[in-house]
Amino acid sequence: MIERLIEALGLKKGEVISLVGGGGKTTLMFQLAQGLTEKGFKVISTTTTKIKEPSKEEAPFLLLGEEERLLSELKAHQDIPHITLAREKTKEGKLKGLSPEFIGELSRWADVVLVEADGSKGRPIKVHGPNEPVVPECTTLFIALLGADGLGKPFSEEWVFRFEEALKFFDLKPGDLIGPEVLRRLVLYEEGLMKGKPEGARSFVFINKVEGEERLELALSLASELKKEGIRVLLGSLQEGSLIEGF
Repeated sequence: MIERLIEALGLKKGEVISLVGGGGKTTLMFQLAQGLTEKGFKVISTTTTKIKEPSKEEAPFLLLGEEERLLSELKAHQDIPHITLAREKTKEGKLKGLSPEFIGELSRWADVVLVEADGSKGRPIKVHGPNEPVVPECTTLFIALLGADGLGKPFSEEWVFRFEEALKFFDLKPGDLIGPEVLRRLVLYEEGLMKGKPEGARSFVFINKVEGEERLELALSLASELKKEGIRVLLGSLQEGSLIEGF
């Protein structure tokens, strides 16, 4: 599935890929890293916010430290195909990320740089706060994620991160159902899911967790509406290893 996704995204050397939104950013980042290294790419994965500490399988070589020290370490480990970078590990077991300005420096040391540039605490749907997302200006590919598991669910904190912001953003009351039209607005609105995309960066919306007929039907309805607006959309399930094409 990841090989097909890499092809669908048109990934090439020199990419800086920023992931925002909800619905599986960290999983996608490390799956892309593995797929790219298998194709012979040298990859750096990192964050400009915070991420849960990855497993050894996801991040086989993790470096922590101040940015200048990390540059020295990169020079000393040029033979490592996938390196994960962070400033430090927090008491909560999360990795604290790097400044967006520093990300541009990393392109000299890898074929592809993968950046988790947003947080959502595992919720499928995310509304940005005032200082979010934290997207490097050098981004060449901007991927916004939505979790299909939020479609058809009640509008609540359980399914929506930054719920107080979402109450202002959507014309919904707590408990109303989240339909395709709600997420269409989230993607298209100026302060919505595409907020922070650098001018000139390519962009995709990836609808993740498309599992089962009901989710598929709702996700296809959303994808159809977004495509009418010129948004490039991919559907699939990272957990199940499926990618839906040709819809």
